[in-house]
Amino acid sequence: MKITKRQLRKAVRKVLLEDRADRLTLSIRLSPDEEDIELRIGESGATYNLGNYVNGSGLGGLMKDVAADHGGMMIPAGTMVNDTDGIVVASAYGQDSIEEMFQYVADMYAGL
Repeated sequence: MKITKRQLRKAVRKVLLEDRADRLTLSIRLSPDEEDIELRIGESGATYNLGNYVNGSGLGGLMKDVAADHGGMMIPAGTMVNDTDGIVVASAYGQDSIEEMFQYVADMYAGL
């Protein structure tokens, strides 16, 4: 049985799309001046100041900027974000989905 290039590309694309959330390493941390909270993407080292999104374009704006900066790569819904520094006390086991983590951070900024 012969596999065509098209079939191979389709199979590889399917595997990459299915596992992207498991392979993406997201974490939150304090900004260097300790005034804001940042989202860090481990694979690229890119950081995003969450305060800019909480008070502006929201989670959708963050997702749009990440996609623009990473060649169209979207953060899949439900991707887990690590909170190893314990910034968000409400997170379970130091890890929550991107949506839950963003809401926790938004609530923290609202309380300031």
